[in-house]
Formats: sequence, structure tokens, C-alpha cells
Amino acid sequence: MCFGLRPSKSSDMWALACLIFEIQSSARLFPIVFDNVYIMIGTIVDVLGPFPVEWKQSFTWTEWDPIVWWYDKTFQPNRPLASLVKGTCAQLLPSQQDTFLNLLQGMLIYEPTQRLSAKDITRHPWFSEYPTEVRRNGLELQE
Repeated sequence: MCFGLRPSKSSDMWALACLIFEIQSSARLFPIVFDNVYIMIGTIVDVLGPFPVEWKQSFTWTEWDPIVWWYDKTFQPNRPLASLVKGTCAQLLPSQQDTFLNLLQGMLIYEPTQRLSAKDITRHPWFSEYPTEVRRNGLELQE
């Protein structure tokens, strides 16, 4: 990993957030077709905002130095997560979009120790309230 962070349950929660977004929206949150780590990282920052400044010293991609704007607290993402959810999940009611966004934001926190745990995710309103709303709107859940 580029910042010296080891794979963990928290990195699994990040990957799960990307998968849940793709299933719900039929779009990739962070395209993975790049051979260039800088484009990949720039794409993440362009959705979630700048990295913690403390991470600048731990960037371990040996071929290059970290890019300064990745850490610039004044940087505003061009493709913020909220806009992506609203733009790609138009089939959801506004309240469902808000709940879905809240779930993703909790799973995509940069600092791994602050991300939602698997237990937190299973208790999140997205998983407890959404099936009820589907039934209330006359749709059947398939087992």
C-alpha cells in the first residue's frame, strides 16, 4: 500500500464500500484501469477530498514523491461522493440517497481506525430501513 498501511479488516471495509457503490449504481467509484498510481490516487482525492497531512511523510511509492495537492485542505473535489451518489443512484428516493451516502462516507474514511466496522455496517440504517421502504413502495424483495 502506498502509505505504509497494511491490509486489514478496515481495508476490506473500503473495498466493500466500492463494491456496494458499484452494485447500487452500476458504475465504478474509483476506476481501476490505471497503471499509474498517481492517477489512481488523484481519482480518490478528487472524490473524497485531500488526504490527512500526516500521511505525506508516509508515502512509500519509491519511484516518485507525493503530489502536493493530495494534502491541500483547500482543495475541493471535482467529483464529490455526494454528487456521484445523486447522479448515479437516481432510482433511489432522496432519503435513501442520503442514507446510502452516509453509509459510504463511514466506510471510506481515510484513517482505517475510524472507518465503520463490519458490525457497524450491518447495523447501519441502509440495511435496516431500505428493505422496509422497498416493501412499502409495493416492490417485493427476492430471496
